[in-house]
Amino acid sequence: MPDDSHVPVDRLVTVLQADYGLPGAQIGCGPRGADRDSRLYRVRDAGGGRWLLKWRRGQFNHVALHLPHWLHARGEPAFIAPQPTRSGALRVAAAAGHLALFPHVDGHNGFERPLDADAWRQLGRALRALHETPLPDDLLRLLPRERFAAQTCAGLQRLLAQPCAAPANAPAAQLSQLLQDKRAELDWLCETAAGLAPALRARDLPLVPCHGDVHAGNVLVDAQNRLSSLTSIPCNWPRVSAT
Repeated sequence: MPDDSHVPVDRLVTVLQADYGLPGAQIGCGPRGADRDSRLYRVRDAGGGRWLLKWRRGQFNHVALHLPHWLHARGEPAFIAPQPTRSGALRVAAAAGHLALFPHVDGHNGFERPLDADAWRQLGRALRALHETPLPDDLLRLLPRERFAAQTCAGLQRLLAQPCAAPANAPAAQLSQLLQDKRAELDWLCETAAGLAPALRARDLPLVPCHGDVHAGNVLVDAQNRLSSLTSIPCNWPRVSAT
């Protein structure tokens, strides 16, 4: 286990055995994502079953676990459901954060294996199920609500207006160049969003659960390009369309 792990190995072993009933599990480092407050561990239990153990630092809205678990239980297999502990909980406190266990899903993300037309349709059906499934009140109340705030756009515009320092590495240089090349489009998007926000805030729109970060990296497809799973980051958005 690399030294930069935020959860001691003995703590992981204890959680897997005591909370999930998986004694003798083998643990290895999983892929590193863009979120510095999260870490993935690959787990193989004594029976050969494969899992992903996810650690997340600090506090977060645990509806991110409860919503996919509820959707999966209602027959929506595209949403990865966390494995309940022996006590029925969906998370375990660990190292100033929480651990959650998920079944391993074979597949490649949409960046590694571009989605074909059928996979796009499967993705559309999964998102429609998320938007149209009525949620129980206790779950609906936990969802964060879109406020159409302007802070994000204002922050981006301040960033674009600053003099560009020498990039520290090649990816930073590529990002800096991309932001400058797309400056006009980004300014237009920010101005358009700022103009639409007051009108949307003034409307009495019904709220529906939505995925807050739909992109190819959050979609897994198998070797036959079938949708394997959609990692869900829930957000309670107003339904703007009439359908």
